[in-house]
Amino acid sequence: MSNRINCCTFTTVMDNNNRIRYDKSTSIGMLTGSIFGLLKKELQRQFDIRNVPIKVELFPIINRLFIQDAVPQQTIAEWFGYDRPKTSRVLDELEDSGLVQRRNDPDSRRTKLICLSNFTKESRPIIINALEEAFEIAYKGFTKDEIDDLIKKLQMIKRNLEH
Repeated sequence: MSNRINCCTFTTVMDNNNRIRYDKSTSIGMLTGSIFGLLKKELQRQFDIRNVPIKVELFPIINRLFIQDAVPQQTIAEWFGYDRPKTSRVLDELEDSGLVQRRNDPDSRRTKLICLSNFTKESRPIIINALEEAFEIAYKGFTKDEIDDLIKKLQMIKRNLEH
């Protein structure tokens, strides 16, 4: 028997002695990574069905601007940990898609504010509906209590790993 570990089979399963054993089919990392990818695909499908021109990769910016609109480009860079060139590229793409606009900051001549476009503001209910439908599909067969319990357990795993 070899002590060599195959990185593709890392997973967690408890054996009879409550020790962790590795099995690909139950790996938290494999499952959450796969779920993340599938959820992104489903959300993109829901956007496409509704003719909402948002790329799912850029949706977190729109979602954050729904909470706090009209912010400097630097604020978006800080929110997402982007460098200046990436922030500019992402915002150019959102602006070209008609989802955001750059406006002059009345308090600073050098600063442009990133604002949701009227189209995006008016499309908010459709965008939220797409999100809700994607999660309805993901949580099919779960009770509310099971969903709440799952979220609490995932949050616990996250806290355990944030040291």
